[in-house]
Amino acid sequence: MRLTRTTVSSSGLVGRYPRIAMRALIAAACLGVFAPAAQAQFGGGFGGFGGSAGINSRNLEQYAEILRLTEEQRDVVQILFEEYMQETQDLSQERRSQMESMREAMRSGGGGGDFSRFRTVGEQFGKKRQALQDRLLGDVRVMLTEDQATQWPRLERAIRRDQSLRRGFLSGERVDLTRVVGQVDLSEEQLAEVETVLERYEVDLDRALVARDAAQTRAMEQAREVFRSGDAEAGEELFEKQRKMSARVRDLNRRYAREIEGLLADDHKARFQDSYKRSSFPQVYRPGRGQRVMELISAYEDLTEEQRDAIASIRETYERDVSKVNQQHAAAIEESEMSMTVRDMFRMRGRGGRDQGGGGRGNRGDRGDRGDRGGRGNRDAGPGAEFVQKKRELDAHTVETIQRLLSEAQAERLEDQLNEIRQREREQRGDRGRQFRRDR
Repeated sequence: MRLTRTTVSSSGLVGRYPRIAMRALIAAACLGVFAPAAQAQFGGGFGGFGGSAGINSRNLEQYAEILRLTEEQRDVVQILFEEYMQETQDLSQERRSQMESMREAMRSGGGGGDFSRFRTVGEQFGKKRQALQDRLLGDVRVMLTEDQATQWPRLERAIRRDQSLRRGFLSGERVDLTRVVGQVDLSEEQLAEVETVLERYEVDLDRALVARDAAQTRAMEQAREVFRSGDAEAGEELFEKQRKMSARVRDLNRRYAREIEGLLADDHKARFQDSYKRSSFPQVYRPGRGQRVMELISAYEDLTEEQRDAIASIRETYERDVSKVNQQHAAAIEESEMSMTVRDMFRMRGRGGRDQGGGGRGNRGDRGDRGDRGGRGNRDAGPGAEFVQKKRELDAHTVETIQRLLSEAQAERLEDQLNEIRQREREQRGDRGRQFRRDR
């Protein structure tokens, strides 16, 4: 009998084949929570390798700033990085070819169902990729001055943040407050005061991430044994232990966020809070279509005073209502994350609902306003789905109310602008996908 998500999640199978069903449920939990650690330690399971996404062009500049590299040094590092990227891409292509050959052999009947070969290949390529990164960093380190070398521990912490935070499971666990602060336009004086807190934050977060990832690595080995035994209770206990480790990272972010807020003036505090919320719950706080429309028409110079007054009133009502819905949505996601069981996770993954919850890998971040135009798919299946629908209805009502205020020419202009935004977002998503493939 071949098991699929649909057959396993059906009550009939659980009732008739409880041991088999429990094994499948435990496996789903392992994939959902422990796969990040597996990538780091075991080459990414069947599909990936190398654990982290490696060093890429997006964070290279940040690392240069941390080390305070001169322009001449930056030029040399760029050459080294391009060589590293080319070798990494060649390695990725080699891995894909080897994986495809093994999959083809299995489809044609060769090799049986021995999936351990995929993990072995992943481990091998993971080690090769790590060796490339180590060589790059080693080449950079030897060119540093004594003063620059004192920043090396900070660089190592930044790399671990970049490569470890993304593997977070809970909302807020993946937040990097150094980046959140960077999104707030602080004066040099304010930044100096905040930097003192950020230095402590970097050290404490690094310690928490190392502990969490080490625990996940151990849990992966335990999960394999639990999977073989089909012990559902042991699977739930393992799941809960990892959730607690993730919560420690999330709570550390929250504690330092409150400390940083206390140092900021009211206007900067509001921007920091907004950025922190969007980083913690990007699927909740991304701009809705109503907000986009109001931002566009606020720049119209041909609006009458009557139109401007009406739009200002609409904006005030919209911001109040959407803030309430967003808070409820975020609370629903967090409640789901902290009460979720192995069974719950499997059901959510089976119906595509994880996009609505958590800071985990199912979180797709800001997708523009595609959800407001009806392309929902399975996006409403997760926790807080009712609030997703409320926000969609609120956006639709707001846009409709605004459109009734506009002249025919203004309405046509607005639609043209929205179409341009959608096209630009499609192109940006394509560019990000191509950049991601190049960086890998």
